[in-house]
Formats: sequence, C-alpha cells, structure tokens
Amino acid sequence: MTVWIIIALLTLSSSIDNLGAGLAYGIRNIRIPVMANLGIALIGFIFSMAGIYFGLWLSSVLPGVLPAVLGAIFLFLIGLRIVLLAKSANDPTVISKIGFGEALCSGLRYPPMR
Repeated sequence: MTVWIIIALLTLSSSIDNLGAGLAYGIRNIRIPVMANLGIALIGFIFSMAGIYFGLWLSSVLPGVLPAVLGAIFLFLIGLRIVLLAKSANDPTVISKIGFGEALCSGLRYPPMR
C-alpha cells in the first residue's frame, strides 16, 4: 500500500511540474513537436527511475536518517543554484518553436545550448 502512495505522489508532483513548464511555453507561444515531446517524456522517465533505484540503494547503504538529510541538502543546493542563476524577467529572447536538441535539454532540466 505504501508503494502505491509513493507512486501516486511522484505522479502528482511530476504532473504539476509539467503543467508549469507547459504553461510557460504556452504563454510565450513556443510549440514543441511531438517527437521532441516524446524525447522529454522518455528522459524524464529514465531519470525518475534511476533516481528511485539510486535512492533505494543509498538508503540501504547509509545508516538511519542520513539519506534523508543528504537528500534535503542536495535539493536545497539545486534550488539555490537555480535561484542564483535565474535570468532577469526582461529577457528579450523570442522563440516560436524549439528544436529536438533543446527539447532534450529541457528534459534534462538544463538550460538549452545555443
């Protein structure tokens, strides 16, 4: 039962994240081709599964609450990096359609290469 609750929460959090990204692209009238969208979904799936298995392995290797503490620190550092590297809201870049490479970078959650 607990596994299904975890799966449901991961699904919900992923859907909320994708909704935010979709709204951001839609507001700027950026269209993502179907193949690029499938690439983003595949990369997201692979990295999610890798993260789950790595977390399970890490929790079996490290004692007590140490994996949870390390995970919290890691997420905090990622968030801090995103905040510090954020561009200003007055970005003049106008994009109407993204390519496959940029879509793959979006799937990896890194800034697109230009």
